[in-house]
Amino acid sequence: FLQIIVEERQSAADFHEDVDIIIRELIHRLNDDNSVVLKANNVAIGALTKCVPVEELVKHIRYIKDLIGSMVSDARYRKGGVGDGDFFLPGLNIPKGLEPLLPIYQRGILYGDATTRELAA
Repeated sequence: FLQIIVEERQSAADFHEDVDIIIRELIHRLNDDNSVVLKANNVAIGALTKCVPVEELVKHIRYIKDLIGSMVSDARYRKGGVGDGDFFLPGLNIPKGLEPLLPIYQRGILYGDATTRELAA
């Protein structure tokens, strides 16, 4: 659904104010157990990185990092979690799971200020 919004509203660019909400929803779907959801989410993140200028998405690197960190922490320490054992985020553990996020981190490393480079690395 989010992929359709991003692609259909690309020319108007009127959703750019809500990119942080879209990012939050997409990042949270990385922890889904359903492979169909994971694949659709991967496509939606790819659509977001193609439709929103990467320069704008780089501003959200800290937010993305914090969301992922929070999800991993929750998975480790909630009741029945993995504790200190290995935890692999399902959405990043599928083939080409990292690919849609790479342009954001690459831009941050190459062109960001010192703080952005550190976060992206």
